[in-house]
Amino acid sequence: MKSLTQTLLISILVATFFLIFSSPRVESQTVIVEKQYITVTDHERINLFISELLTPKSAKCFRAILNHESHMNPYAQNPNSSASGVGQLLSSTYRNLGMKKTNDPLGQVVASLSYISRHYGGVNSTCTAWHYWQKNFNY
Repeated sequence: MKSLTQTLLISILVATFFLIFSSPRVESQTVIVEKQYITVTDHERINLFISELLTPKSAKCFRAILNHESHMNPYAQNPNSSASGVGQLLSSTYRNLGMKKTNDPLGQVVASLSYISRHYGGVNSTCTAWHYWQKNFNY
């Protein structure tokens, strides 16, 4: 059973995603920084999002998982299953999380963190998942 803290974390992640980072599906996004225009790639958006959400230690573990699963490619597709996206989540995992499968990289990050939080729980769940990945080559 999920703790109140885990439920709140998931709610905050989803709310943050939709309020701050949701945008139409594009491969890059233009952002105004001190009246300068820069182009941000999906990979950079993912890294910025992770940095805002997680502690440095948790972010390092989470990035390691995503790099090994898909090289942080939101278009990565497993040819042998329905696993896809940055976290290589199955279609059934999205359904079990009560989420829609998405092509949006930040939505995929939220789904991956939700899965890890539910499956591994606890404060260091991303590092627990990474240690599991190192032994089993999946999380």
